[in-house]
Amino acid sequence: ASQITNDSYLQHITRYIHMNPRNYLRYKWSSIGYYLGKQAPRWMSIDLVHNMTPQQYRQFLAEYEGKKAELELLKSQLTD
Repeated sequence: ASQITNDSYLQHITRYIHMNPRNYLRYKWSSIGYYLGKQAPRWMSIDLVHNMTPQQYRQFLAEYEGKKAELELLKSQLTD
């Protein structure tokens, strides 16, 4: 386990957790919908994780998704 010591690291960890399931936007047990605009339950505070709008968080996910795809392509090219 690692201690989360700054907001940037917390954002990246949250993104990693949200994007971990293969079909992360449809994963039944994920809280990602609340970060993308769905009304969160009263007990859930998504503001503690980031100060992004749902659109900004969606873009934050999309940017990483693009990088992830590039890395997978590079990995497959290097192993061929």
